[in-house]
Amino acid sequence: MMMLRTVIRARAPKVAVRAFTAAADEKVDDSALMKTIQDQQNASRYDVLPPHAQEWENPCVGELSLPHPKECAVVNFVGEWTKGRKAIIYMPARNQMQSGDYNTHHWEIRFGTRQTWQNPLMGWTSGADPMDAMVMKFNTKEEAVAFAQRQGWSTEVMPVAEKEDFEGKIAYSHNFLPLDVENKLKKYGKKAAPHFKHAAGGHSHWVKTLKYNGNGEVVQHGGDKEY
Repeated sequence: MMMLRTVIRARAPKVAVRAFTAAADEKVDDSALMKTIQDQQNASRYDVLPPHAQEWENPCVGELSLPHPKECAVVNFVGEWTKGRKAIIYMPARNQMQSGDYNTHHWEIRFGTRQTWQNPLMGWTSGADPMDAMVMKFNTKEEAVAFAQRQGWSTEVMPVAEKEDFEGKIAYSHNFLPLDVENKLKKYGKKAAPHFKHAAGGHSHWVKTLKYNGNGEVVQHGGDKEY
């Protein structure tokens, strides 16, 4: 007996869908939104607070304002060695050994150095001030001043140093060549090579080291006498 299997395939009818969009020439001005996002990224980039001290970790309702912040030092358990001290608040300058200014966007609190003395055992400099090497970092100057006032410290805010523009004025080659020599090389090229010629140019600079044999005679550098 032969069995026939019939397969019926149903195809869905093709439906044309047309989407209507706004005109291409209508552009949305999102410059204000991009500026806000950029400011938030820059603020988080130069933030000196640890992750557990961020605002999103410790949210607060409203602003915390203290009408008399100096009175907090009475109940703030401030040590006797810090009461009435002067806190120097400043924005750090760029390290002269580096070209980047990444670590110059915050404010710091330091204290002046008190009396020190020389350690007679090792010759090191000693002191009895525990606040000498302590550095406190804050995101803004207002936060640093408010913290110092809550501790009962007198504050001295240093002005921000202006950044000088050395673009095109100072080059790395100035560490090895004077500016006039560099200008001469740029102007004359290979013709300025005689400037670097000297009498001992091209000769070997190998010398013999000093050696004392115990007989009172010391052979000097480059001597022909055998050791």
